Amino acid sequence: MTKMTGLILISTGFLLFQFSCVSSSLRFPSSTEEIYKHSDLKQNLLLAAQNNILFHIPQDTLFESEKTVVDSKCQVTQKPFWSEKLSVYLSAMRSQPQFFTKFHILEIKKGDAAKVALEKDLDGALILSIQYGKSESRGQVTMKTHLPCESQKIVEFLGQEIIKTQYDFPTIDQLKLVLNQAVEKKSVKRFEFSNDFISYLAERGFILKFNHELSFEKNTKNQFVMIEVLNKLSRELKLKKDNKHVQLWMKILNDANKADDIVQMFSIENQSDQKAGLKTGIKFIFDQKNISENQFLNQLYITYTDNQGETLSSNLSDLNICLSEISHQKTNLFMRQPSSEIFMDNNLIPNQFNCSVDSSRLIDTVPVQ
Repeated sequence: MTKMTGLILISTGFLLFQFSCVSSSLRFPSSTEEIYKHSDLKQNLLLAAQNNILFHIPQDTLFESEKTVVDSKCQVTQKPFWSEKLSVYLSAMRSQPQFFTKFHILEIKKGDAAKVALEKDLDGALILSIQYGKSESRGQVTMKTHLPCESQKIVEFLGQEIIKTQYDFPTIDQLKLVLNQAVEKKSVKRFEFSNDFISYLAERGFILKFNHELSFEKNTKNQFVMIEVLNKLSRELKLKKDNKHVQLWMKILNDANKADDIVQMFSIENQSDQKAGLKTGIKFIFDQKNISENQFLNQLYITYTDNQGETLSSNLSDLNICLSEISHQKTNLFMRQPSSEIFMDNNLIPNQFNCSVDSSRLIDTVPVQ
């Protein structure tokens, strides 16, 4: 627990503290810590998928993390928290499944303070907005300060400023209060899609990377693009085609980030060329036992385009062929057939691997350094 003396209110709105001890542990909502189990996440995601719920995680939320900093040599950054928080709140709702009938989108974003709100979009879609507040505490290093760099001698940092960034989240009671007062959601056209594909993702620890622009986008025939693509993918699943390489890489990406409990994402992107593949281009850094590590937010994706009023998109078969190219390059790991027992760490995941849909030709591959 953090001990503080010498409280001063400064004009920036932050509190300035002199620390005798600094904790670097991530704080959960008081009533949720004990029910967090990442092993339950797939069941939680599946229940949401079966109710056609999508998730909006803004870009800045993806890499938000608590941290304590003295200088570049003495700092600790926790792993990003959004995935854990998503699981915590979904677990709370699973005890009362009717909650999943009261909103179309769940989002986790930064706000002025920790709160839960139901917001209505232009077409009546309901967004369950879970907002967290950010605070910053400042102080000076003393002989009693718990440094974020255990191996360093405290005398080297005496008198230096120490900064702790923390985030406050709404409690489960606040969440339930909002949902208990809400009525059931009404049917909204852009969310009337087959949920077979997002359920397929959920069962494998993936979510669709939702954004509002895509959900509103229409082709020249006035059809919602997102509905067209999701329905096509759902129809393909019912054909029960062989997608072993897709499932293999879903397992690989989950295994590579298992220690960080990161939910994986599948994106549908607007591009002029039809492609499918794997992208891992965004890095985040966190400290574990004071050892800095590079981590990657991996992402499987397909693309779509409008062709004379028709939405053309890549499919799972295209993605499967693309990902098999990675497997063929690593014959010592994959042999002839993918195995569900293969484990691959981040060092063996290519930085980018895109395939042309028509020829399944490798466009670009750059190994992770």
